[in-house]
Amino acid sequence: MRAPENPLPQVPDGPLDVRFGGFRAEALRILERLKAEPHIGQYRREKAAIDAEIVRPFKAYRDDLALHFVLPNGLDLETERNVFSRLLKNDFGAGGCNHHYWMAFYRRGGRRLHEVQVVSSLRPDGFDVGLYAPAANPALVRRVAARIAAHEADFRAAAGPLLEAGWRLELDAPRRGPLVFTDLDEALPLVRTRDVWCGAALSAEEATAAGPGLVGWAIERFAAAWPLYRFLRGGAD
Repeated sequence: MRAPENPLPQVPDGPLDVRFGGFRAEALRILERLKAEPHIGQYRREKAAIDAEIVRPFKAYRDDLALHFVLPNGLDLETERNVFSRLLKNDFGAGGCNHHYWMAFYRRGGRRLHEVQVVSSLRPDGFDVGLYAPAANPALVRRVAARIAAHEADFRAAAGPLLEAGWRLELDAPRRGPLVFTDLDEALPLVRTRDVWCGAALSAEEATAAGPGLVGWAIERFAAAWPLYRFLRGGAD
């Protein structure tokens, strides 16, 4: 029988020996150009730079996060299969392109859209990490909403300290856009119909200045968010 997960993952002491060298400002400029020209033609013009400035560094970041956080803590997370996003949209040949690149760890043995996700995301305006329950899976959102309704005090105990530390709670609905909250009382009635995101962000300048230290920054925040992750996931090991 597999040992249960540590409910409070440990953060490594001291500097980390990482492969990730940081994201350069050019990575964010590439995403800004894709935002301005969100189509396959621009993607093709940027493809070599996307690989050098975004994809390969992000894979090194993933490897370091797995090596220094997931594996030492014995966390039940998939870190290899289907964890990275695609910049090209699955839009039935219309040729659209996204302008952010993200990575999501999720319960090992599960399917990403069916699980609460541990997400890292690079955008034109910076870098963020957080927890995500996607409305693309309505059953998951209903399950999360039911758990919050049944155990509201536990949810507040897990989410409240994160919001007090500057995290944002964001609820998003298709075609209606995101709603951002710092007050749980305002957010709770809407959880059942919207996907749920709770995360912390760095600006573009902060993200690039962090360099290799971005790995340690992310580990500290994922460790702080672990009680909320376990709550949203249902507390299962």
